[in-house]
Amino acid sequence: MKYSPLFLAVSSAMSQLSYAEEAQLDDVVISGSYFNDYKVDDAKGAMRSHVSLLDTPQSVSVITNTIIDEQLATTLGQVLSNDASLTAGSKQRNREVFNLRGFELSSSTGYLRDGHQHWSHYQQPIETLESVEVIKGPSSTLYGTSGPGGLVNMVTKKPTHYDLLTLSTDIDDQGSTRFMLDAGGALTESKDLRYRTTLVKQDVNFDREYQNGEQRERDRFLGALVLDYNISENALVSFHYDKTNDKAGLDTGAWLDESGNVIGGISGDDKVIHDMSWAFTDITVENIGIDLELGLNEFWDLSIGYNEQSFTRQRFESSAKKPAGYQPGDSYESSPYDRYDDWQFKTAFVDFNGDFEFAGVNHQVLIGANYLDYYYGQLKTTGDSFTYTPGQAEPDRPDISYKTDSDESISEYQQYGIYLQDLITLNEYWQVSIGGRYDKQDKKDADNTSLLPKGALLFSPNDQSTIYASYSESFEPQSTETLNDESDSNHGMDLEAMTAKQVELGAKGS
Repeated sequence: MKYSPLFLAVSSAMSQLSYAEEAQLDDVVISGSYFNDYKVDDAKGAMRSHVSLLDTPQSVSVITNTIIDEQLATTLGQVLSNDASLTAGSKQRNREVFNLRGFELSSSTGYLRDGHQHWSHYQQPIETLESVEVIKGPSSTLYGTSGPGGLVNMVTKKPTHYDLLTLSTDIDDQGSTRFMLDAGGALTESKDLRYRTTLVKQDVNFDREYQNGEQRERDRFLGALVLDYNISENALVSFHYDKTNDKAGLDTGAWLDESGNVIGGISGDDKVIHDMSWAFTDITVENIGIDLELGLNEFWDLSIGYNEQSFTRQRFESSAKKPAGYQPGDSYESSPYDRYDDWQFKTAFVDFNGDFEFAGVNHQVLIGANYLDYYYGQLKTTGDSFTYTPGQAEPDRPDISYKTDSDESISEYQQYGIYLQDLITLNEYWQVSIGGRYDKQDKKDADNTSLLPKGALLFSPNDQSTIYASYSESFEPQSTETLNDESDSNHGMDLEAMTAKQVELGAKGS
């Protein structure tokens, strides 16, 4: 006969109590504990330091690894669906776009990874993530250029002191598969050198089909490695590298009629793709970097980080165009082209974090600087347009290549800023947070500088709640105003950065 663990535990407890009564022993107390992997108490991204969420005068939500795993999430969009302040936008060209508090998150300024600005023009490899922090509202004071909606900080998995090996596979009703390996552990007997590695192979079949009957597919590979080494008791150096290759057929979305309804194919199927089956996007992303954490003394810590991100993409488009008044079966025009994009994103930061008493009150101080080097190059070759009528044989892929373009389009700039923040604990009830940033972007014909303040007042009536009022700003540098008429007084004028201001009143509980 088999017994449940609960039955055995209760039986054991009852026997102990019976024995205690017969032997006239003291009362036996049975105690237990529970854990909640759905909730965390801090989010480093919001304040760039280890400050609890109750002491953070900003709206922040954290989606933990437990939620990600239990969802069997395969995209960042599935993870972010847990936060009502985020809405999904376009999913064209094998990437995801999100709106936070109604403002679109820019690929270049709306995302962080472990506190680094992160180019996010692709579907993020969420298998490497430990959690996702949604930092709501203007956050430019600590991170530089960002929109008024806020930021998404992706926190990656770290090496473990214990041996870890997880093998998993997912299969859906479309025949899609995902195989994943997650391993970690110590590489030395002293456990001062540790690793974490992730490998993923994913093949996706979508429920939308091309007009020739072929199913849209996606092929993705991910390899990631993180190494931690304790140089001493007060010094930790971390190295990380990951590579993603993601190739998929193109689907630029359904066509809608004047009433907003999806226009189907000639067979009535509303899941038809108007792009040609040979249209595709092929993305390769590499991240490599190093971080150092150093305890200077009992009051001050130093953090230094550097990351290089290389993002290359070939996009071969059929570029189907919907005619006015289009009905299923009508002919439409396509203008194919082959395009190659090359983004290089280099980021660095240095932070000094202090925690000390001065003038009779506690100060949690952050003094830091961060830097971004941005480069973008594009090659593009366009083919002859053609007319396609649904039901006919699909035209062959045109013989064109981006490599024949001899005139590369280039955009580049450098941006850096210095920032200061002080969380002052006046007593057990009241705290004040003050800070500011000076930021400069060096871009040809469009230099921008910004000076931003931030401040907050926090009241904690007890250990489990906080009421706060805060003020913060964000900024987004603008390009030079160039008009067709050079005689216009605004021609060539350098535009100041676009700014947003927010006053927030909120309450939190643990």
